[in-house]
Amino acid sequence: YQNDVNGDGKLVAADGDKVYLYVGMRRGGQLIYALDVSDPDTPKFMWKVDEETVGTDGTKVFAAMGQTWSTIRPTSIKGRTGPVVMFGGGYDPINEDPQPALSPNTLGRGIYVLDAVAGTFLKHITHADMGAIPADLTFLDRDVDGKSDRIYAPDTKGNIWRVDIHDADMTNWVVHKIASLGGTGADARKFLNKVDVVLGKTFDAVLVGSGDREHPFETTVVDRFYMLQDKFVGLTGGLFCGSSTSATTCTHSDLTDVTSNAYQDASLPTGSHGWYLTLRTGEKLVSNPITVFGTVIFGTNRPTPSTDGNTCGNLGEARLYQIDFRNAGAVQDSNVDGALNVSDRSSVVAGGGFLPSAVYSPVMIDGKRRDVVCVGTRCFRPGGAKFDTRRHR
Repeated sequence: YQNDVNGDGKLVAADGDKVYLYVGMRRGGQLIYALDVSDPDTPKFMWKVDEETVGTDGTKVFAAMGQTWSTIRPTSIKGRTGPVVMFGGGYDPINEDPQPALSPNTLGRGIYVLDAVAGTFLKHITHADMGAIPADLTFLDRDVDGKSDRIYAPDTKGNIWRVDIHDADMTNWVVHKIASLGGTGADARKFLNKVDVVLGKTFDAVLVGSGDREHPFETTVVDRFYMLQDKFVGLTGGLFCGSSTSATTCTHSDLTDVTSNAYQDASLPTGSHGWYLTLRTGEKLVSNPITVFGTVIFGTNRPTPSTDGNTCGNLGEARLYQIDFRNAGAVQDSNVDGALNVSDRSSVVAGGGFLPSAVYSPVMIDGKRRDVVCVGTRCFRPGGAKFDTRRHR
């Protein structure tokens, strides 16, 4: 969290500027620390929460918090003058580490809301159908007033959630299950990476992929990448996959299978509420998706047999995808055969392993702006779309 109180573009403790760091433990446990580093020469401990922390009512308000994987994200909401932090409930090793995973989750369900400065518990957003949420949260400021209006979050049971938080009264916040895409056996999809959202006039495109990176050699689950059309673009309610008067949770039957059909410049069939792309056998999403200039970019990994006799295997096949967020069409001719087709959607990255999440960063080179996406040390211009199309949020 950064607050440049006088707007001079510098963070100076003597000016009253504030910089706070929020740190989770991932596999290290059920802990979150907050540090005040406004003066980097004299960092200060602010607060800590764990499963033993009690709320104002004397109960252990974080008893169901899982391992703290989700980024502890500061934001502003209506009804509060200071910042809050929110994060997914966490990873549930007791129920998610076994194969197959156990249900229901006993840890990590829901979303926590805390006062960013004091660390006091404000709210646990949950729902009876929620799985654990180790992924980062996605916030939207739909009315552009500087306050978050929506949260999107995926869970480990194959569900996608949207929480409407525009109301200043937290008791009026509404939880919607906008998609149910999991199950058992081959359908036991887990979402461990965040949702990306592209705002639109008729729908917001919700982009997310499944993959259990904690079990990299697992090959029985059929993982997929999705685009869901959230057709309610106001501040409340939701149409999702229902009729014009009622909302229902989206399932695969509401989406178009684009695995073997690159629609390219064509629109999805009438009545479709989005699309899904089935990945190769054993292939899993391993990074957060990002959409830049109409192109959604993400990395996957697929276990491959060892060729050197190493019984521990190798780093697997890494693929980098660049596809049109609207229809999953290819955006660049990777095979250089003069045509865009399904095989142009991704390219193999030498060395294998888990690719880091893509980062968008415009840079100035010789006085000219260049729009660049970097995946680790691999930097490139996003392929295909013109540079006046929608950017990611």
